[in-house]
Amino acid sequence: MIDHLCITVANFRRSRAWYQAALAPLGYELKYDGEHGAGLAAGFGPQAEEQAVLYLLSAVPGRGQCEPLTHFCLRVDSQATVQAFHAAALQAGGEDNGRPGLREEYGYYAAFVLDPDGYNVEVACYV
Repeated sequence: MIDHLCITVANFRRSRAWYQAALAPLGYELKYDGEHGAGLAAGFGPQAEEQAVLYLLSAVPGRGQCEPLTHFCLRVDSQATVQAFHAAALQAGGEDNGRPGLREEYGYYAAFVLDPDGYNVEVACYV
């Protein structure tokens, strides 16, 4: 199950306004609007849910586009599954981008691996 998706946008304010308008008929609303790392982030999600599922990330000034350009997270049921994903992804040639562990700022246990194209693949379970 996809938990959330992050995309980097060239013009943060324009994209935030566009997604807010375009997603409104789908019942999505702005759930988060603030800082993220060295840039800005906006998160959108269904009105009936607490969490955002689509995040827009701004390009970081002086660094061009944020890396990676795309990020997605798959939700699983256990920490053991997160660990198994991390091990299998590295064995298959992925690059470690965050060892399995508790991500207190997000309230879940997760691991991150860059795929062969450099996309940041995250697997997480809520604790």
